[in-house]
Amino acid sequence: MWATNFQAKDTDHIKETLELATFFVTSEIAADLLLKRLKVLSSIDMLTGVMNRNEMNNRIDRIVSGEDQLRNLGIAFADLNGLKRVNDDRGHISGDQLLKQAAGVLQATFPEGSIFRAGGDEFMVIVPDTDEETLQNKADIVRNSELGFGSACFAVGTCFVENSKDILKALHISDERMYEDKERFYLEHPEMKR
Repeated sequence: MWATNFQAKDTDHIKETLELATFFVTSEIAADLLLKRLKVLSSIDMLTGVMNRNEMNNRIDRIVSGEDQLRNLGIAFADLNGLKRVNDDRGHISGDQLLKQAAGVLQATFPEGSIFRAGGDEFMVIVPDTDEETLQNKADIVRNSELGFGSACFAVGTCFVENSKDILKALHISDERMYEDKERFYLEHPEMKR
């Protein structure tokens, strides 16, 4: 900021005015940057880079309220089998790497979807404009993905609905199916359960 064509006697007053104006502009810029940073921190899981549970709940609320209207909606819940064993045997740094790898698999498999870390080792994916067969094929890709940590793998449950007004039902069904898939895995691999 600057001033031109001023009287020398007004120099102190102009200097004070410019300093004050600069302070207010700088404060506004800093506040805007802080709000943007807080938005990121409140919506992104810092470990995996996918959206967090807070953002998941906000998105579901928008869909339930009708603010976000989606057709041909797929829901997938994906939970890691074997994370506890990786944490116990290799340490939490390896467990964190497994979580990052898992998020990467989901992002690669569902590029059109919204991916959320629901908590711990559980992820949820909202896939708009899909069909049941495509959703199931992608779930199979995720389930069979090599994560690079021994027999750690995904348990996946899905549900397809034609209208987003049925999202709560779809969330419930896909979560139940994921737990059924997890139970099958541990029946086949009892050595992995701790």
